[in-house]
Amino acid sequence: MDKKTEFILLAKKLGRIILIKITAILKISIFLGIVFWVGLFLFLNTPLLQAEGPAFNLSEKGFFGLIQEGDEFSGFKVKGKPAYYSPENLFSYINGAAELYLSHGFRSLLSVEWTRLGEQDEVIVLEIYDMGNRKNASTIYEIEKAGKKYLLPEGTESTITNNCLQFYKNSFYVRVISFFPSEGCPSILKEIAHTIEKRIGKKRIN
Repeated sequence: MDKKTEFILLAKKLGRIILIKITAILKISIFLGIVFWVGLFLFLNTPLLQAEGPAFNLSEKGFFGLIQEGDEFSGFKVKGKPAYYSPENLFSYINGAAELYLSHGFRSLLSVEWTRLGEQDEVIVLEIYDMGNRKNASTIYEIEKAGKKYLLPEGTESTITNNCLQFYKNSFYVRVISFFPSEGCPSILKEIAHTIEKRIGKKRIN
């Protein structure tokens, strides 16, 4: 084999190696690009909030101090992270009633789930709706309220059934809902509502 032929074969071999490496680099670049954009999409569209420090980081959503890390009521502990909903994604949480809230100035919703392990898992959900001002919160309360009237310790009127307690204070409309049958359930709902009422009272009045 002469030197010219040998050089041509070597060049072809090097060319194939370079092509393989370039192809591999392109594949890796495309994969990393897909991972980046998918991760960015999920980050921007997830409603869950991360917990930071001694209290959940909800200050930018208007809920700072209303829910605190370590909150526990009669053995019920927070499950997972609080969920935040805006006017853009409220339909994903309460599809059937979202329009009612949106038409009355809805700004944001904080949803927190508590669980207590026993013979069966027991679940309580707290919903805090920021309606923008007292009038809007009052209107939603008057539309949604059901059950017997119950006066909270700070003087706020509420209504309560065996599995739901509702009230409004300042710009917030609040619901505490249980998803298990229990004679002691109303007392747990009251305990949670008492705490939230007191914390709302320390916030500015809208």
